[in-house]
This record gives sequence, C-alpha cells and structure tokens, in this order.
Amino acid sequence: MREERLRVLLVEDSRGDALVSQAMLAEASRRCGVPFDVVHVTGFADALQRLDATPPLDVVLLDLGLPDADGVASVRAMTARHPDVAVVVKTALDDDDSAIASVIGGAQEFLRKGKVGPDELARVLRHAVLRVRLERTLRDSESEHRALFAHNPYPIWIVEAASLAILDANDAAVRHAARPRAALLRMRLPELLPDEDEADLRAALAAGRDADGARVWRQRDGEGRLLHVCISAHPIAYRRGAATMVIARDVTDSQRALEALRASERRFREMFELSPGLLCEHDLAGHLITINPAAAHALGYAPAELVGQRLHDLVPDPFAATVDLYLAQIERDGHFEGVMTIATRDQRWRALRFQNRLHTEPGRAPFVLGHAQDVTEVLRREEALHTASLTDPLTGARNRRFLAQFERRAPAHWGCIVIDLDGFKAINDREGHRRGDEILVEFVRFLQAHARRDDVVVRLGGDEFMLLLQEQSAQDMSAAAQQLLDAAPGAPCAMSIGWAAREDGEALDDTIARADAALYRHRGERRGNQRSA
Repeated sequence: MREERLRVLLVEDSRGDALVSQAMLAEASRRCGVPFDVVHVTGFADALQRLDATPPLDVVLLDLGLPDADGVASVRAMTARHPDVAVVVKTALDDDDSAIASVIGGAQEFLRKGKVGPDELARVLRHAVLRVRLERTLRDSESEHRALFAHNPYPIWIVEAASLAILDANDAAVRHAARPRAALLRMRLPELLPDEDEADLRAALAAGRDADGARVWRQRDGEGRLLHVCISAHPIAYRRGAATMVIARDVTDSQRALEALRASERRFREMFELSPGLLCEHDLAGHLITINPAAAHALGYAPAELVGQRLHDLVPDPFAATVDLYLAQIERDGHFEGVMTIATRDQRWRALRFQNRLHTEPGRAPFVLGHAQDVTEVLRREEALHTASLTDPLTGARNRRFLAQFERRAPAHWGCIVIDLDGFKAINDREGHRRGDEILVEFVRFLQAHARRDDVVVRLGGDEFMLLLQEQSAQDMSAAAQQLLDAAPGAPCAMSIGWAAREDGEALDDTIARADAALYRHRGERRGNQRSA
C-alpha cells in the first residue's frame, strides 16, 4: 500500500470539521507517502449517491452525527449496500456507545473528533481498507486467504467450532498473546480470557453474532498483562471441518484513555456539584444548561428550576441591557470578567463577580463555563467606607475630600453659597464645646431643610459651611441665597453668606474664593449699616 492512491469519501456537514479532516489527510499523505484523493459531501444521502457512482471509493470517513442520517442504522445500511468499501466513523468524545455500536454495524474503526493526528488518521484509514479487502478476499479465495491471514496486522485465530480449540493463529495473534506458537495451538480460545467470560464468549460464537465492538473482552497474555480487545467472528470451513475465524482488535490503549476520560468527567462533576462556588454553564443565547446546587440555593431555587431559564429572566429590569452586552462580548472575545446584578426568588438583588470562559468541543454547541462569587456585602462595605471617607463624622455633611470628587464629575453649570456662623466662638467659650457641637449639627439640618434634592451641604471646617447648587444660573443662585437669608431667623445661629456661580473654565477653589470674597464684603456692609443705625 506504500504507493497506492486511496480514494476517501469524507461525509461531514460541518465546514470547519471538513477543513480540519482534509488538512490532516493532506499532511498524512506527505508523511506516509500514500496519496489520499478526497471527495467531500455534506449529507448521508449524497454519500450513498456518490458510492453508487464511479469511480469506486476505498474508504468512507463518516460523521456519525449527520442531520439526515440515523446513526448506527445508517452505518448498517451503508456497509450492507457497499460491503467492499471501508467505513470509519467519527464520533464525539463522550459518545462511546454509538461508536462501539457502529463497529457492530459494520464500520471498521471509529475516531474521536479532536483526538487524532495525521499519522493516526492515515494508519486507521489504511488498516480499515486493508481489513475490508482482507474480509473480501477471504470470502473469494482460500489460496489468497493464507497470505492475508498470515500478514494481517490484526490478531486472527481459527478455532474449532464446538470445542473452541485453537487450530491456527497468525503472527499478529502470536505476538498479541505473548506465547510461543506451539503453546498457543495447544490452547482453547477461552483460556485467553478470564474464566468468568468463557460462557459469554461461547454463547456469542454459538449464536453466530459478530462480536465486533459489541463489548470489550478482556484477555491475558503470556506475561499476565490484562489486555482489552474487540473481536469479530465468522464461521468458515477449515480442513473439512466447521470452524470459526476470530479477528481481534487491541483496544487496550483506547480503553484506558476512555476510562481516564470517564474518571476525569466524574471528578469534574463531583467538584461541580460539591463546590461552594457559584458555577454554571449556559449557551450563547443565555439559556442555563447546568447550575450547581450552591449557585441555585444562593438564588433561592433548586437547580432543576433554573435549567433552561435565560439570564435575562434573572437580571433586574434596570440592568437587563447588560446581559446582551455580556453575551456579545464573550462570544467575540472568548472570556469575560465583571459584576452582574441578579435577583433572587424573593426579588432581593445580589451582586455577583464572575469570571466566565467560552468553550468549544467537538460534537457540542459552544457553551460558557461560569464561576461567580457573591460580593454583595463586600460592595456594600466598600460603598459604606467610601461614603464615610467623604462625610463629616460630627454633622453628617460632606467634607472637603468630597469636593475633589465633585470637581471631577461636576456639571457645566453650578454654583455655591458659603456660610460662616457669626459669634460661634463666643458661644463655644460661653456654653462649652458640647453645646457648640449641637449647634453645628442643628445648623446642617437647617441647611438640608432649605436645600433642593440635588444640592449638597458641605462642612468646610470649624464653623464654615457651603451649599453646592448644581445646574444653576447666576439668577437662580441669587434667588437661592436670598431664600436662605429670609430663613435665617429660624437658624440655630446667626450667619453670614456669600455666593458665586462658576465661570467657564474656572477651578472649584477659585469659585469658592469668589464666594468667600462676597461673604466678607456682605458682612462688612452689614456691620457698616449697623454702626450707622
């Protein structure tokens, strides 16, 4: 087969998977020197039509998940209609049953998407073609049978139909059993299997069933190693007696790989179910595929109640638009980190900080694996600390640190009224600091009572205060200052005020300085009027 050109029919409806397979076949041709002529069709019906046409094909590389196919039944139909064409099926990683059943249905081999390279692909296709040709030749020619029997890469035994005594074995079978040929020919086939499997083997052969992939049989070699094989059995006439030809395929490595994958899946599922973290899987439309108990219980649900729901249904209305933005970005970038607000069953809002990643696996639609932590209380504490840092601890008014934040976010039009308490030092000296503190607290309440909802009361220090007025014209500022003066008789302490509206490009400190200057000017004018009176 070194120089032979192999004609491959690639049956794959996924354009991406088809391109990957074609690229691997091209690389396999380069490496092993066997050209692969590839014909690509996208459906099972198209595949049968192409097989019925000429020129003939050698091997079919068949996607088991075609929309217009019926899985294993389609494999049986194809192999029955074209027994001289090898069939190798491609399956998803987790679809062991279908893969094995396909081999029962007549496929020569199966491959797992994403787990095979060019060398392995070339080997499997070549061996599949060789196996089909071997079986065809065995049916057609006894003389050719001996040569193909002797050199077949798969272990083959000829056993007596009734006793299952081994009558002949090819070189591959001798190597596989790790026993001398003479010793092997003195044995019965069941002796290669554990004692408890003999009855099953005998029943399978007696019933005339092909055991090709129906189950994985255990076999011990001459060195005591436990091997795993799939076998097919064919009744034949051998030396004028009834016999059975048994062909074995060593699946020890693939069986171990499958067991490792299953163990890994079990460990992942246990971690998923038992993790105190909030874990879920969802599709790119936002539908929850799975959610672990910790996440479901944190939201007040059982996991089964949330499967199938959309993230949009769990996010409060004010944040609904963020879900579509998140889904678009994670589909584009493959990952996303952030904070999302979720409503619990009893409509309490919880903030979840998440780190999510997009996953793609053969045979499965893309999905997102998400991990989140409830940071609601953390954010509340952070917000409380931030608010406290901007708040005067005595009066509850804002402090000077707040002004720096305000300047960074201030609207285009704003102004301020600065207020000094008149005679406050004398009150402190006469009535004590405790009474002074009470007056400061009462004065802040007075200012808040005469401020608009968006106005901010600030304690600049000592007995100095300021009222920040947002989106105010100079005329509005003047009216607000006059209203404050009109209410002054109800204040806990006499006061002097000055105001200023921010000018274009003016810094906050410069606006306050102009308001201070107005305060001192107004205070001087008032005292001059009092002396004149």
